[in-house]
Amino acid sequence: MNKRKKTIYITGKDNYKWSTYYDWKHHIKTFRSLGFKTVNNYKKASIIYNIWWNNPELLNTQFRIFKLILNKKLISVVSNNISDYKNEFNKFCKITDFWVCTNEKQIDFLIKKNIKRDKIFLNPFYVNEKIFKFLDKTKKQLADQLEINYNVLKNKYLIGSFQRDSLGKDLSKPKWQKNPDMYIDIFKGIDKKRYLFILAGPRRHYLITQLEKNNVNYIFIGNESYIRNNKDDIKVNTLSLTKINTLYNLIDLYLVVSTSEGGPKAIIESSLTKTPILSTDVGIAKIFLDEFCICNNTNEFVKKIKMLRKNEKICNEVINNNFTNTIKINTYYNFKDRIKNIIKSII
Repeated sequence: MNKRKKTIYITGKDNYKWSTYYDWKHHIKTFRSLGFKTVNNYKKASIIYNIWWNNPELLNTQFRIFKLILNKKLISVVSNNISDYKNEFNKFCKITDFWVCTNEKQIDFLIKKNIKRDKIFLNPFYVNEKIFKFLDKTKKQLADQLEINYNVLKNKYLIGSFQRDSLGKDLSKPKWQKNPDMYIDIFKGIDKKRYLFILAGPRRHYLITQLEKNNVNYIFIGNESYIRNNKDDIKVNTLSLTKINTLYNLIDLYLVVSTSEGGPKAIIESSLTKTPILSTDVGIAKIFLDEFCICNNTNEFVKKIKMLRKNEKICNEVINNNFTNTIKINTYYNFKDRIKNIIKSII
C-alpha cells in the first residue's frame, strides 16, 4: 500500500469541543502520522472516516450518489449505544461499509443485524494520557488552583459529575440516557452532611434544580447565572481538559449513573487520574473498570460509596486495578496501532 497517495476525509466532529471534537483531532493526527493526506472535502478523498456513525451529513442525496458512483469506502465509528437507534441504523447501514465499535455490546448488536464480523472492528475510545493524569497536590492546592474556597470542601467527601445531562432542546428536562434522577436517589441514601457534590460542565440545569429541591449540598464550577436564567451555557461552561483533569484530582469519587452510553470517556479519565469511580454497566465500563466498580442499582451505589469512603484498602485496590487495566489499552501508541490495523484490513 502506498500510503502517500491515500487521501482521507474525517467527519463527525462537534463544534463545541465535546467528545467527538477530540476524537476528530486524535484521528487527524493519527492518519497524518500514518502517511495519509487529510482533506476537507469528501469528493477529494479515497476513504471517508466518520467518527459519529449517525452523522446526518452522510444522508444527503449528493453524498449518497457520489459514494455509489465512485464506490468510496465509508468507515463509521459507533460512538453511542447503537441499539437505542434502530430506525437510524436501518438508514445508515445501507451506506456504511465498515464499522468501528468501542465496546463488545455494539459488536453483538451489529452481528445480530447481519453485519459480517470481518466488517466490524474494536477500537475503544482514546483519551489523551498526557492531559488526564494524577497530580501530586493537596486538596487545598487543587482548590486554590480552581479558585474554590477550601473551607467549603474541608472534611467533606467530594463526589463528582462532569457530564451534561439536560436536554439541549429543553433545558428543564433530563437526557434520558444520562439518568440524572439516580443522583438524587443516591444522595437520599447517604448522610448529606458528610458529602459534597461537585458539578461541572454545561447543561446541568435539570440536575441542579432537583438537587436544590432535595436539599443536596453541591458546588457548580462555572457561571451559574445561565442556569438561574434558564439559558443555554454550552459556550460558557464547557471547561478546558486541563481544568477537568484538575477537578478529577480534587474529588474523592466519580459517579456514572447513565442507562445508555457508548463510553463514557469519564471512565477512562477517572482511571487515568487515579480517581475512584462507580458506574452502571454501560458502554466501556467492563473493559476498563474493576468488577467492584460496576453498580446495578441505587442500593449498590450507596453501599459501595460508604465502603470506599471508610475502607482505604479497598479504595486503593480499585484505583490500582482501574489504572492498570486502562493504561494497557489507552495509550496513544496502542490507539494508533489499532487504527493502522483497521486500515490495513480494509485496504
